[in-house]
Amino acid sequence: MFSSNGATWKTILILAIYTFIVLVCWEKFPKFSWTTVVTTPMNPKFSTEISTISTISKSPKKRNVTIYAATTYYHDLINSDFVLRRCPELKEFCKVTNKFSDADTADAFVFHSRNFYETSHTLPLLKNIRKPDVPWIIWNIESPSHEKLPGEKNLFNWTMTYKRDSDFSARYGALEKLNKTSNISLEEIWSFKNKTATWLGSNCETPNHRFRLVQLMIQKGLEADIWGSCGKPTGLCDGVLKQTEPCVLDLIRPYKFYLAIENSNCKDYVTEKFWKSLEDRMTVPIVLRRKTVQDLGVPDSAYIAVDDFETLDEFIQHVIKVGSDKNMYLKYHEWRKDYRVIFDNGFYGWCQLCRRLQDPEEVKRNRKSYEDVERWHSFEMCDDNYTIKFMTK
Repeated sequence: MFSSNGATWKTILILAIYTFIVLVCWEKFPKFSWTTVVTTPMNPKFSTEISTISTISKSPKKRNVTIYAATTYYHDLINSDFVLRRCPELKEFCKVTNKFSDADTADAFVFHSRNFYETSHTLPLLKNIRKPDVPWIIWNIESPSHEKLPGEKNLFNWTMTYKRDSDFSARYGALEKLNKTSNISLEEIWSFKNKTATWLGSNCETPNHRFRLVQLMIQKGLEADIWGSCGKPTGLCDGVLKQTEPCVLDLIRPYKFYLAIENSNCKDYVTEKFWKSLEDRMTVPIVLRRKTVQDLGVPDSAYIAVDDFETLDEFIQHVIKVGSDKNMYLKYHEWRKDYRVIFDNGFYGWCQLCRRLQDPEEVKRNRKSYEDVERWHSFEMCDDNYTIKFMTK
């Protein structure tokens, strides 16, 4: 019998050997998981990424994806229309939903840090249905001085913040180089500038004492109007969430300078105050530290930095001189001929996230986990005492 079926037994023997080899290789080589860790033991300024890379396909397969928003965004519901305004074409394949019923089949989970407390009851359930190949993303646009990220270890795989070393960018804005020189009229800008400086402030008590600094500038001779909770009432235009309203544009546009001093002095933290000043308000923003803005690729000639001067008096004299000289002032607007402002206000990363999720191989190439996302976000990132040096000279 064995001899008559020798060919069959030989085939079975070959298949058995092949199966054994495959099983040995499967155990020998590491399988994918999100446990690869990003740590910040000594130098937290940039993530140390160690990735387990799967086989890379030369022709990545495209697919429809679903992102589950596990929290709100400052109590606003998160959906495709809300977060994909910069890239509406992606809604064709990228669905963003806040429905818990979609969580089990989602391709990614996003948590807004300020509203993470909303998951106090749902987090155990989400952990229970969590799949090893579905990334969790923390989304944050606040500085470490005002925001503590969740402290639980190895909870998040990717970050979406204003920091330049985030996995996805939640930047407030950027400058884009134009393909050809713009024919913008600088003379027209000068024609509607009939006031000196202003600041619209809703937070008067901040870690870096900016309100005290602005008050001292005015005491030393800077002609500046303060609006909002820290100054004159602005009616319906008061409040942080009103910064992009048309009434704020009308309020600020007549001024030559805007005091775009943030509520905290932190690496990469440059908000809508600065970017909107450059964009449609057509003002020259005044910032505290040049390097913070310089690192974001903004031309030096687009703004004035307080730390360029030895004393506050020297700074104020320079502002007064520039504001009274049309040619000097318009030099701070020359950049407009070569660049345009992209105002993102913290949503740009959603477009990046949708594109990455659509390509499974791209997801595999970026697999990791943050051991301590709070430390990554905050350790040695701020120097709020830096403001004091200008208040003591």
